[in-house]
Amino acid sequence: MTEQAQGRPTGTGHVLHIGMHKSATTAIQVAAAAARERLAASGVVYPGEGSHHSDETAYLWTAKRAVADSPAAERRWSAFVADVAATGSRAFISAEHLAAAKPDRIRRIADDLGDDVRVVLTVRNFVSMLPSIWQQYIKERRTVAYEAWLEDVFGPEPGSRTTPNFWPRHDLGELVERWAAVLGPERITVVVLDRAHPERVYRAFETVLDVPEGTLQPQRINAFQANRGLSLEEVELLRRVNLRLSHEDWPAPLYRPAVRGGLVGGLQRLHTPDEAEGVLALPDRWLDTAVAVAEKGVAEALAAGVEVIGDLQEYARRPAPRGDLPTTTREVSPEVLGTAIAGLASRAVAAGVGFHGVKKEKTPTLLAQAPASDALDAALAVPARGTASLRVLAGADDAAAAIAAGLEPGVAQGLAERLLHRRLAREAGSAATEQSPPLVALSGDAAALVSAGWLDAWTPDEVRRALDALEGPAVVTLELPDLTDAISAAWERAVAFRGAHGLDAWAAWATSPSAWGAWGALPDPAALADVVEVLASHPRVGRERIVLQPAPRTTRRMTALELETLAAAARAWQGRRAETHGIAAVTLLGAMPGLRAARPFEASPSVVPSRLLARYEKARRGAVRRIERLVPPASAELAAAWARQADASPAPLPAEAPTRLAVDQAAAGCLGALSVAMGRGRSFDEGADAGWMGETHGREAGTIDLVMPPIG
Repeated sequence: MTEQAQGRPTGTGHVLHIGMHKSATTAIQVAAAAARERLAASGVVYPGEGSHHSDETAYLWTAKRAVADSPAAERRWSAFVADVAATGSRAFISAEHLAAAKPDRIRRIADDLGDDVRVVLTVRNFVSMLPSIWQQYIKERRTVAYEAWLEDVFGPEPGSRTTPNFWPRHDLGELVERWAAVLGPERITVVVLDRAHPERVYRAFETVLDVPEGTLQPQRINAFQANRGLSLEEVELLRRVNLRLSHEDWPAPLYRPAVRGGLVGGLQRLHTPDEAEGVLALPDRWLDTAVAVAEKGVAEALAAGVEVIGDLQEYARRPAPRGDLPTTTREVSPEVLGTAIAGLASRAVAAGVGFHGVKKEKTPTLLAQAPASDALDAALAVPARGTASLRVLAGADDAAAAIAAGLEPGVAQGLAERLLHRRLAREAGSAATEQSPPLVALSGDAAALVSAGWLDAWTPDEVRRALDALEGPAVVTLELPDLTDAISAAWERAVAFRGAHGLDAWAAWATSPSAWGAWGALPDPAALADVVEVLASHPRVGRERIVLQPAPRTTRRMTALELETLAAAARAWQGRRAETHGIAAVTLLGAMPGLRAARPFEASPSVVPSRLLARYEKARRGAVRRIERLVPPASAELAAAWARQADASPAPLPAEAPTRLAVDQAAAGCLGALSVAMGRGRSFDEGADAGWMGETHGREAGTIDLVMPPIG
């Protein structure tokens, strides 16, 4: 029969809470941190300023040799012990990782804190812990699937190959025996969580600490602080992302803020899972094995003679059968994916977890200066003598167009991000931060140049200044923007930052002359004629050196599910005083291209009706009339054909349209966002390494207000 001890005060010894993981450790730690003054009034210190002591105790519990053998880690522990001793008070120390400490480190704890230290182990039902424990491993960037993990930890071989610290942390009998062998069973207290009375865990700790009842109180903490469990869709998305992230490219100091604090934190703070996302549980076929393990642990703990507060049989309680529930999923809802992308964007612009670090109902901001790009700056052309060839790109996906033109991926991404900032700055009415469009040399050849954005990012005077920098004549190939491409890109921008959703409603605004050239609207056709006039009149170019060519299509229209994804992401930052360029780069230059790359031929039924394009087509014809007299005949014919373009024909929907995205496509969207946030181009490109965006935005960078009213 389980001992139902009420607990006893510890006397003069320190109290060390060692876990288990997933047994209300965060709740206890947050309560203790909030009660520092009340604890101190009773002669107990909760050391430090944070909510737990995992970092200070890492020398004692880590299995990583680099830390376990580190003099710096040992010095940190020794300094922590000295600080505790200097208080002259009993200390309450909590770090759930300590459960896995080896005997030599347990002896070190006894030597440093005293043989009268009391160790407290919190436990909950073993079967219910298993899904939470596996999820925690995935949050710590493991990649093993749930079913494979269960087969590993309960397999015939002792231990766990995929998670070696699982049994040292969670084998109740072995854990108790390991600590009791050094400290003695009389120094070990096991506190069992009571599902019906969760407040009793605080009373148990008050008893052990010998402080008045009510000293420790539950705290209201958000879902990220509480480390809310993930739905089946959420955790499978995270696992798929982990599979693609190498430890070399994503060391722990980068993974934790970007993925743990960004992707996971965004989901926990911004999203409440629904039933359709799936709940992870232990399949019935594993119940007998798990309960047998738990019963053995209970018997061994009781035999060891440790103190127990609560009913230890709860640890081995057999839950009611639930059937063999799914343990994985192949689909993810747009709401889950959009929220994950928003979480990544929030960390990339240093806006806290899920944008909760910036004010609500405030004007968004924009960096006053475009972020630096060493790759782009290094590729800028040096004026060359002789005739140069200059291609001015007009593909809606700037990075894809630049890569297709021959630029290195890192250079192409730098150009795309600079153009993105430039367009946003024009929307903000900001003075130009660039004096002229960048002219980029292909492979170091100063005579073969590439530029972009002349029709919507730069004024005619700025284009003229770029041409003035040439020391000799130039043949300029000016691309004519594809109408379908332009519609696809403009719609994405409007969904992301202007609250657009339905294509027809957006198109009614985007095709009106008053909107042309605005963020999220179609470009003004007159801009093409303005640029041609500059080229025809410039002494470096002239009429005979202008070549017009159709721009290749560089993007595809959003599907309905991708639209829902982007709209879900946008809801997270709308009305927040967050930096817009970084958000736009992560989503529009990272996540959305990632989704398209994973499904390049995905069809969209969305098309702008010809009646809404009538005014726009008329304006294009007017621009062509200005152009025809300024370019050679062949180019004039191409311009006339350009004016007659219509939006692409819609693709028929399947009989049963999907309601969720494939999880591999969803992961590709997250990885695109991560790559841009990390400064690695759009897909962890070779040679691209601009650094973590969060560091740039975390500094005191100058910003300007960016007012972008919603459509309608």
